[in-house]
Amino acid sequence: MRTFRRHLTRLLASLWFCSLPVSAEDKRIETLPVVDIYLDRGTDVLVRKDKDRFAIAAIDKLQNFMDRTGLRYQLHYVPWSRAMRQVAESRHALIYQLLRTPEREAKYHWIMQVFASDALHLIALDTTPEAKLKLPEILKGNTLIGCQKATAHCDVARKLGVAEERIMEIPLAVPTALEQMLLRERVDFIIAYKSTARSNFNTLGEDPARAICITPIDSSDDYLAAALGIDPAILERLEATPQDDLPLLETPSR
Repeated sequence: MRTFRRHLTRLLASLWFCSLPVSAEDKRIETLPVVDIYLDRGTDVLVRKDKDRFAIAAIDKLQNFMDRTGLRYQLHYVPWSRAMRQVAESRHALIYQLLRTPEREAKYHWIMQVFASDALHLIALDTTPEAKLKLPEILKGNTLIGCQKATAHCDVARKLGVAEERIMEIPLAVPTALEQMLLRERVDFIIAYKSTARSNFNTLGEDPARAICITPIDSSDDYLAAALGIDPAILERLEATPQDDLPLLETPSR
């Protein structure tokens, strides 16, 4: 019912805008290219198959904001490495839920924050000896740490001083890929958000409490972002669009 009401509201708003006189600004916006928005392909699975309410809320927020801009846009769910490449190469592309890290700060335009601040955790499996280790012991040891391939999550491990041979970059063919590797003890730890890891444990039929959060290791926020080379007219429209009434999303870990 809520979904129906949401779509009905958008339809009525669109009809109302269509009834207004076409301004010079409207005509200028219509000449701009379609904006391609790249998202991790795992998000599509979470929305369509798993009906994950946090992923659905994130997509709703994105669509709400983009509808306000008046820009034409389309969503693309692709492997994260491709999303990063596409946004870097295109003058009319955005990337969604990109972590705003100090290393990336000057490389992107940061358009809209998605979730309220959360922390990435180093997570172990409850039945393993590693679950009892403290961070200094982990950094000195020879354990293997899994992280999503081509993401800032792996960079966080490197910043902690973890040797390259101890970092396993795992492509997310399915949203639960990291948790499956942990459950099979192919890695000793994974880097993930607590809420995401425990939700994925539940999806896999495991008790979420089995995901033991050793320590928070990064608290960067996720954003809708654009590369520095984006079309200035598109950027101007994005930055001029009000978003103060779009609340930061919350997850159970906060």
